[in-house]
Amino acid sequence: MNQPPSYNECVFCLLIARGPAQTWHKDGPGAIYEGRDLVIVPDIAPLTPYHMLIMSREHLFAMKSLGTQTRTDVALLKKALRRFHEQEHGLQSLFFEHGSCSGYSGASCIAHAHLHAVPLSQKQLATVLGQTLKLLGQPNKTPITSDYLYAEFIEGEELYWPDSLNKRQFFRILVADALANVDRAKWQNCLNGPELLTSRSWLETCVKSWNSFSVVGGDFLSDKGLKP
Repeated sequence: MNQPPSYNECVFCLLIARGPAQTWHKDGPGAIYEGRDLVIVPDIAPLTPYHMLIMSREHLFAMKSLGTQTRTDVALLKKALRRFHEQEHGLQSLFFEHGSCSGYSGASCIAHAHLHAVPLSQKQLATVLGQTLKLLGQPNKTPITSDYLYAEFIEGEELYWPDSLNKRQFFRILVADALANVDRAKWQNCLNGPELLTSRSWLETCVKSWNSFSVVGGDFLSDKGLKP
């Protein structure tokens, strides 16, 4: 296992401290939503143009370590992202996380709590679910105390699997396969060569699309008490 960095060495902590999304940066474009305890940022190595991350401001190792109110806020942000993916792009949302309960990074490549939100077609979502069940077996429907893999394929149905083998980039690989774009299966590939150009283009597209949606999305979040 890799020893996680302290908060002042963590790439996500540094990204959050940089503030709102503006232009391309080697560590990511910054936040497109900033709340008291949570932020939303476009993924720097997106699987699709509207691939987002929900992150905790606090330097935690897993989303399940968040307090009760903050977990409620996560659910509201997921609802906003579902609305964004569906209303703006006609797609469903897959949420997934590689969570650590051990104080190390586990299967998460960056040891800072973050939840992926990836838009997929209904067929692609079903493909990823089928492969997940085939490879991991039946899930738990309540949080577990060991390192874990988490996914939400259907709104409100949270699924957990123990991850004692630290299956790095497990969901990325399945999603890339469902998208027939295996070159983007590992995030490192997305930051080099032709895939880097695709990443930059998709990040710009994501930020512009969210900004055009933000009147609706922002009002929704404000109505739910999540105004920054």
